[in-house]
Amino acid sequence: MIINKRLLAAMLAALLFPLAASASITADEAYDQGHAALNKAWEMEAQSVQMGYSANARLTYLDQAADARLKALEHFDQAIAAQPNHYQAHSVRGLVLRKLGRHQEALAAYDRALAINDQDLTTVEYKGEAFVELGRIDEAKAAYFQLVKGNEALAKDLLAFMKIWLNSPNPAQQALLKKEEYKQLMTWIDERMALSKNLAMVSTVGAAERW
Repeated sequence: MIINKRLLAAMLAALLFPLAASASITADEAYDQGHAALNKAWEMEAQSVQMGYSANARLTYLDQAADARLKALEHFDQAIAAQPNHYQAHSVRGLVLRKLGRHQEALAAYDRALAINDQDLTTVEYKGEAFVELGRIDEAKAAYFQLVKGNEALAKDLLAFMKIWLNSPNPAQQALLKKEEYKQLMTWIDERMALSKNLAMVSTVGAAERW
């Protein structure tokens, strides 16, 4: 059978075009696509909460959220392949890995992001949340104190996350903290929150006096 050379060339071009298009995508485009998939995951997770007692519907939405996170992971990997020093892609990739329960991989991704940009305090906050979920509280506190020096809002976010985690512990989390450690940590969080609130009030009063 004789195949026309032009026809063969057209067939090969059609087969290779999707690969070429995929290869030509920029790091920022892949990063944006990753965020779009991640936002879909958050949306599906929020929908699952609204299902109330409908366990099957809840699981369906949670499965869709997991699928969206896997898709987001692919996009962030693609962004990093296009631009290895894209620290934001490494950082959010770590967030996705953590939400998928892959904490050690998440910490490695955070470390890579911080190796590229050690001033990226958003990644420090993400990393602190991972430490909390792993029960590595001293390291979570260290992340908090680093945030206090550079970004008070992110420091408050980490404290809030710690309190939520302590207020709704599952058996796996309870095993990470002894009862006394639980009480001590809750006291520490409340003290830090009160201190932060008082400092904010002093700052506000000071600003008003200057006016």
